[in-house]
Amino acid sequence: MKKKILSLAFVLLLSLVLSGCTREEEPTDNYTKGLQHVDAQEYSDALKAFSDATDETPSVTDIYIQMAEIYKLKGVYDKALEVLEMGIANASDNKTIYFQQGEIYFLSKEYENAIESYDKAIKNKYADDQPLYKKGLSYIKLSDFDNAKNVFAGIASPDELKNKARYYLAVLEIEDIDAAIKHLTKVTTTDDKDFESNVSLLKSVFTEENEKSGEEDVNENYLKLLHGYALIKVEEFEVAKVVIEPVADYYEELGKPSYQANFYLGSIYYNLDNYDKALEELTTSIVSNPTDPITLHLLGLTYAKKDNQLKSLENFEKSIKLDSKNENARYDYIETLKKFKVYSTAETQYDALIALETDRQPQYIIEFAQFLNDLQGKPESSAPKTEDLITEWSGFKTASVETKAEIYDTHGWSLNLMETPKEALEYLLLAKDSDETLASTYYHLGKTYEALGNYDEAISNYARAIDLALTQGLSVKANQEYERLLQ
Repeated sequence: MKKKILSLAFVLLLSLVLSGCTREEEPTDNYTKGLQHVDAQEYSDALKAFSDATDETPSVTDIYIQMAEIYKLKGVYDKALEVLEMGIANASDNKTIYFQQGEIYFLSKEYENAIESYDKAIKNKYADDQPLYKKGLSYIKLSDFDNAKNVFAGIASPDELKNKARYYLAVLEIEDIDAAIKHLTKVTTTDDKDFESNVSLLKSVFTEENEKSGEEDVNENYLKLLHGYALIKVEEFEVAKVVIEPVADYYEELGKPSYQANFYLGSIYYNLDNYDKALEELTTSIVSNPTDPITLHLLGLTYAKKDNQLKSLENFEKSIKLDSKNENARYDYIETLKKFKVYSTAETQYDALIALETDRQPQYIIEFAQFLNDLQGKPESSAPKTEDLITEWSGFKTASVETKAEIYDTHGWSLNLMETPKEALEYLLLAKDSDETLASTYYHLGKTYEALGNYDEAISNYARAIDLALTQGLSVKANQEYERLLQ
């Protein structure tokens, strides 16, 4: 999904609303130019215009918000916080800036700082309960469930947030299933399909848990595992951990570890970035159930996070041997082989993955072609694969513009690497026409125009790549080429 900063029309409306609440200077032309650059995704020019605007009208709140949004989009959170601190010192509407500051801290996983910023937004009378809601989520991340409950119980507006607050009150009712179900029944229908799916899943599981809890021969630990699994499925890992840990402890005290409880905990810790604890739980689980391909798959991923190449690849190989048609395990195996630069094995695994003929096969072919171009230096092997997608794949005509652009871009880059820049340019321009926001296309256009001796176009395209690149690697590469040509 493409990330998008606030549209020009919406920002101007927001500016009018804010100016009605707090007196601030009239925005200048630089502010308006900045918004226009944002709409065109010309972020470097936008930052320059906004920076000039802060010198002219430092009290205009939205200047700092827009600059922070650009840095947030790029993942440069320290710069976003720096800009917001300037806004706190100069702007007229601190409550909005404090909320944005909380958002950056939340993304940076600095949840205590986030709570502090959300509190300041609340104290300065933020327009609705959004800071209160995000404060509740921050408490969940800190496993402070009592405070989270108190926060969610106080949310009144807008209705969308009240709805989500009821959902989280249900999630946090670990012991009282009746109360959890009551909260869920108050959740109203929304257009958010993922949210609706999560509500439906929890309702179903909690209802089953409630019904079976009254049966005489019911195993309470089974019900807790059922409850915890549902929370894992809806990605509420902090709460799931509290539900499942007592089950694992119970069986450990009996001297009969539950492979399921330990696997669930391993999965939870992996998703919470606690890889040491994940390894501890998964190792216990695999001892109890040594031929489970899913546990072996997750062990492979976890050892990779710990940079243990030998153990990681060993577990992936065992997993795939037990279930050769598991495309997720094979895909993660390939990504891990690339991480450890075992390229020859990755190449053979791509062939095996593509041979599974799943719905994701075209995307795997694109990624394989990019791998052959960028990591193997084999454009002559890459080009036929993307050419086949363009000419032979029945789904090409109806593919999304993003997919078409990626195929054209990859094919064009193969042709450039094969030292046929004129042919490369043809496909790269098709990629640009299909999707004007694909950063790699502009980088490849820069290299291709440079090969053709058109340095002005090369500079222009490198600059565009810098603006659009949301990964530091591509942004750095494009910037290096841009600076080199300017010298």
